[in-house]
Amino acid sequence: MHSNSESIRKLLEVSLDWEKTLLSRLQTIKDDRQLENKSVEALVLAESFEHCVPDRSHAIAAYVLCYKFDKSQLNALSRARVLSIELCDFATAARLSRVHYQQSQDPRLLHQEGTAWLDAGNPDRALAPLVEALRYFPESEELQCELQCARQEWPDARAEIARLKGVAIDADSGEVAARALLQAARTMRMLNCNQGEMDKYLLTAFKADSENSSTLGLLGRRLPHLAYPDALWVLWEERINKRTTPLAAVEEQRRLATILCSCESYRDLGLRVAQRALDEAYESELVHIPGHLALHSLLFAYCEEAQLTKEYLNLIDRGLELPLPHLDQLFLCVQGLVLTLNSGDDSGAASYATMVQTIAPQHPLVATALERGLVNESVLVQPDASNTVSGVILSKHVDLVPAYEEVDDDFQLIDDILIGWQSEDDVTDVYEDFDMPEAPKEVSRVERPPSAPTVEVPKSFGAVSSLPEESLEVLRSSARKRNQPPPTPEPRASRLLIPLAIDILVEGKEARGLTRDLSESGAFILGTEPLPIGAGLLINVHLPEEIGSLKTRVFTLDTRVSRLNASGYGVEFVQPSEIFLQHLRELFKQEG
Repeated sequence: MHSNSESIRKLLEVSLDWEKTLLSRLQTIKDDRQLENKSVEALVLAESFEHCVPDRSHAIAAYVLCYKFDKSQLNALSRARVLSIELCDFATAARLSRVHYQQSQDPRLLHQEGTAWLDAGNPDRALAPLVEALRYFPESEELQCELQCARQEWPDARAEIARLKGVAIDADSGEVAARALLQAARTMRMLNCNQGEMDKYLLTAFKADSENSSTLGLLGRRLPHLAYPDALWVLWEERINKRTTPLAAVEEQRRLATILCSCESYRDLGLRVAQRALDEAYESELVHIPGHLALHSLLFAYCEEAQLTKEYLNLIDRGLELPLPHLDQLFLCVQGLVLTLNSGDDSGAASYATMVQTIAPQHPLVATALERGLVNESVLVQPDASNTVSGVILSKHVDLVPAYEEVDDDFQLIDDILIGWQSEDDVTDVYEDFDMPEAPKEVSRVERPPSAPTVEVPKSFGAVSSLPEESLEVLRSSARKRNQPPPTPEPRASRLLIPLAIDILVEGKEARGLTRDLSESGAFILGTEPLPIGAGLLINVHLPEEIGSLKTRVFTLDTRVSRLNASGYGVEFVQPSEIFLQHLRELFKQEG
């Protein structure tokens, strides 16, 4: 593995965008048939993505490639699944569980697959693995409840929710209570219940067992529309406080900070959590910190917007006072150099430029520093011309390798993930016997035990070493923003479970179908021949004979196929008429 780590280290030493460089290398591993040790190098890249990049989706892709090239790498597959749930990407987690089961034949993975499909909002896909899992665990009440939820076959759904609530109240352990409350929340979701009510069950489940990954993932996915965000902060602080080492506490704060920063409404809080995590890591003099540079990436991306530039540069300097791994030092120095270059702080930039020159003399920013007279030409090792960015002030993104969007689509494990949560405005109708704590007004410091276990970071990041003391004094100034995270998926509209007759008109032919459910944005059609995703078609929707005072029964709509499964396919309505939407709202009132 050493040669693979060394090659990656050399690539990063001359890169202005580490994420793109790592992605480009991963694409090479995928495509180059002559390359040896593909699995090993993919594993190094996966660990490097985790260490450097806040968004763990690239790490998932690398772990999957690691397994693809070496089927004995089941740990890589397991890690990819854990990261998928951290990203609230339950569809990918379900598929990974299936792949893992096919290799290991562990029936518990069937249960994992089924519950992941439930949490992804796809009960149809959950049926097969849950039925199969029940053959191995026929006495499992939890499996039976989940299967009932997937089939939506409750004699009385509200009575089932009340029963699960009673199980939670009478449970002997927090783990059992959390599972019951989680299942109640899933049932509510299938029924399109009040979202605030469902949130309260999820939060209470999290309080009962903060280690339940499904509950945590569902709350993360609900974050943009969560009815009680203050309660979540309190409960997550309790989860952080349960970590027994500074290193574990820092990792937990990294996860929370990443989730918060992905939602614009909570970004400021996320940055404060990231700042606190680094502060605690440096105060504990931690050196090998998994996810270390991912925390720095979050702060670098938004420090100007949040007016945290001075505080962030102070954190950079504190980190550089520690004997960090070689590439960690380079990353921090480059961040500091970019910030000071962009602000016109030549004194601070000169100090950072000297450090970059010391660590990686061929880095492109060394040439920029030379042009500005910030480093001594007599000691400069001239960079490779192919990597030189002359006179760059990184106020705009610099493209050295193809963007991620240009990488082949089949590079990822799946092509369509993250089904949006449904949301409703009314979140006041909740059970009052679940007490929600009040959130603290600011993020506080938490005392932790002084000892920490030895944890490995990617070997490509090098052995620890100290920088010259005279290079550590810099001036602070303003910053800039870069690397926006992907937008939060929009929630789906409320839907109505109702069978309606439809005519499907495509390529001059007509077929009959039946809806399973519909909303103002689209419908799911059962029992017809599936079409390719993106295909356009006309449908006639036959509404009930009389809806309130409205009399029109048949509407012709332009639609586009948006998703497929074994039961049929979902379509999106393309500019539906206002009169149709008016009829639909009346139908919702009548059936609701």
